[in-house]
Amino acid sequence: MAQNSARHYRRDTLHFYAYKAGEGHYVARCLDLLLMGEGRTLEEAIAELNEIVLGYLESAQSHGWENELVPRPYGWRVWLHYYWLLAVHALKAWTGQYFGGFLSFAQRVENGRLVYA
Repeated sequence: MAQNSARHYRRDTLHFYAYKAGEGHYVARCLDLLLMGEGRTLEEAIAELNEIVLGYLESAQSHGWENELVPRPYGWRVWLHYYWLLAVHALKAWTGQYFGGFLSFAQRVENGRLVYA
């Protein structure tokens, strides 16, 4: 892949994960924008985060700050947490155990909406 294509891919595709943080408490994070949503269900946390991400991107664009504010990734601790959850849930899936309460996905903005990439 050419360097420009890789840069374009990273800028247009945002990486997310959502997980169960406690009983009735779910957290969703956008790893590329240092943004987080919370909810009573996985779906609520993701929906809140999607709304926050769209507002953030719209604001950055309207002020001409895209180059300064996109991407704005989380630090290494959150990335380590993400890879830990990913590894644990992959191992659970491999051994046939239930692995609910975790979701990793990528989205991009298309016509003012976030769509799965």
